Amino acid sequence: MTTKPIKINILGDASSLNRTLATTKGKLGAFGKAAGVAGVAAVAGLAFAAVKIGQQSEQITAELVKGTGASGDALKALEDDVKRTLSSVPESGEAVAATLAEVNTRFGLTGDALSELTESTLDFARLTGQDATEAVGALDSAMELFGEDAGTAEEVMGDFLRISQATGISVGELEGALQKQGGALSALGFNLEESTALLGAMGAEGVSLRKAGSGIEYFTDQMLAAGKDPRVEWDLLQESIQAAESDTEAAALAAEAFGPSGLAMVESIRSGSLELSGLMGEGTGLIAEQTAATATLGEKFAEMGNKILVMVMPVVEDLFDAFSR
Repeated sequence: MTTKPIKINILGDASSLNRTLATTKGKLGAFGKAAGVAGVAAVAGLAFAAVKIGQQSEQITAELVKGTGASGDALKALEDDVKRTLSSVPESGEAVAATLAEVNTRFGLTGDALSELTESTLDFARLTGQDATEAVGALDSAMELFGEDAGTAEEVMGDFLRISQATGISVGELEGALQKQGGALSALGFNLEESTALLGAMGAEGVSLRKAGSGIEYFTDQMLAAGKDPRVEWDLLQESIQAAESDTEAAALAAEAFGPSGLAMVESIRSGSLELSGLMGEGTGLIAEQTAATATLGEKFAEMGNKILVMVMPVVEDLFDAFSR
């Protein structure tokens, strides 16, 4: 039997397939170009971020050198202190370094103690609307006047904050009055907390802190010149003015004791408004508590960014060191 091959022609229009393949090829080519551009952009973005991080690192070092004059191992230790503090606050690395340098210079602290006080000071300045480095200076000056050491700094800031909030007198006003009248108040026998409370109470009563300070200084000088204990005489004077049978008698006692400022102070003394017990309290822990309670979303994101910055900063620093070799 003879077998014949059978030919089957499969016919069809391939133009559609060809067009699809051409379109696909074009899209793949475009995708490749886009991917290349995206890759270049990503590398550029990383490089830019690395440069920015490197600049922050340089700013931190510059602020520390400018503020402390440190070099070598001492500078490296301060840089580590800044990074430790930076991860817990929303401020920039430059601001943290400037504040830490001020704390280090004025209080002589290093290591954890330095980082902790710097963090508290930044929180305190944020809560009170002050410049952080200026707040450190005012704090140190007030503490020095009353013989306080660095170990009480957090409590003192808490007392400033608490008394300011209770009296409505700004922390800046209280610090300014302490700068001017702290010596007289200390000689009068008041400690720093009592002095702050007294000035706050007077301010809350509408008494000019300038006039009150002048009156206290006048009274203290008189008592010291007479060889008397100013604090004992102060308490006796308060009792006498409050017990006076008339406002005229009270005014005369105040004028004799405080000079020209007596009339500005007599009403507050007579009413008992300068009783300090209601303004005395605990300042330790208050700053941290209020910082946590008042932190804004922006501050929380900034703090989170600082944590990330601190984590990647050593890598970037190593890269720059490698390129510089």
